Amino acid sequence: NRARLCSKISETVKPSYTLWFDVDAKYADYLTESADAFVVALLPYAMNNSLNISAEAKMSKQLCFQLNEIFIPVLTKNSKLFNKISISAKELTQENYCCKNASATGFSRGVDSFDTICSLSENRTEKLSHLTFFNVGSHRSTANYTPEQSAELYENRLEIAKKSAKIFDMPLIDIN
Repeated sequence: NRARLCSKISETVKPSYTLWFDVDAKYADYLTESADAFVVALLPYAMNNSLNISAEAKMSKQLCFQLNEIFIPVLTKNSKLFNKISISAKELTQENYCCKNASATGFSRGVDSFDTICSLSENRTEKLSHLTFFNVGSHRSTANYTPEQSAELYENRLEIAKKSAKIFDMPLIDIN
């Protein structure tokens, strides 16, 4: 049983399409109807293609500021792959999106994942409560894989990630 949050994405040169986040239904309350997750998901593509992002939905004022004033300038200064873009939204909000005081980080099982988990576990008042595993990146871009093979690769890696997450005694949220 799954829950899905969708957004229509429109570009000037391509037909519109739907981008979604799909999670186990028990995590439905963690999905928020803001543009934040969609903006972050689209950021690499937009920066690679010099496409500004304008959100019709509300967006966190803090995230918008940090992306425009800190993240994008640092990325464009240090990488030729990314171009400077601007992000805007019809409504910027200071709404707190804390979902049951949960805090999560990505869990690819790489060195950075383990470092983040260990760093955020040591003597901190705000500790991680969940790990996330996204169906993106190498699961989808493996050379010459059919969609079925990519799906099988993702499912196999997800099972390994679930077993690994038990070491940290934290639930793993898979996000498709």
